[in-house]
Amino acid sequence: MTEELLRLENIYKNFGNVKVLKDVNMNIKKGEIVALI
Repeated sequence: MTEELLRLENIYKNFGNVKVLKDVNMNIKKGEIVALI
């Protein structure tokens, strides 16, 4: 089983009135490389 290093839950991000992320969840495991564009 791969070890979970980071868990992000219910992430929201706005730039002024523009919503760019809404209720985003991510699990990052050992050895993974992740980019959010």
